[in-house]
Amino acid sequence: MCISIGTMLMAGMQVLGGISAQKAAKEQAAEERDAAKAEAETTRKAGERQRKAATAAYGASGVVVNEGTAQDVQDEITEDYEKDAMMQVLTGERRARVAERKGKQALMGSLLGAGTAVAGGWKSATPMMTRDDRQGF
Repeated sequence: MCISIGTMLMAGMQVLGGISAQKAAKEQAAEERDAAKAEAETTRKAGERQRKAATAAYGASGVVVNEGTAQDVQDEITEDYEKDAMMQVLTGERRARVAERKGKQALMGSLLGAGTAVAGGWKSATPMMTRDDRQGF
């Protein structure tokens, strides 16, 4: 009633495969987050350039830039690029969570597969009981 070495090796390889998949998924998740943060920073810089250009245009035309409509336009530009940047970060976070979830699923699948392999190996290594054998239990 022992499980074969091949069965144990197969189960171990399944577990290692799941661990490897989970590690790769965590790395992908970190990359997704980093990429989203970098994209958001680029959006913020571009938005800030746009806001400064609008401020300069108002100032060149003689408008007081920190009051009234000029200030409203600057505030709206800032609000728009900040919303865009936050959406980029949120999207990156969602992608990262999907990657992490896939990694967890791969690990769980490998654990279940390994358990199934071991159970199957145990079952095939265990002699079949006859009706007479079971009556003794």
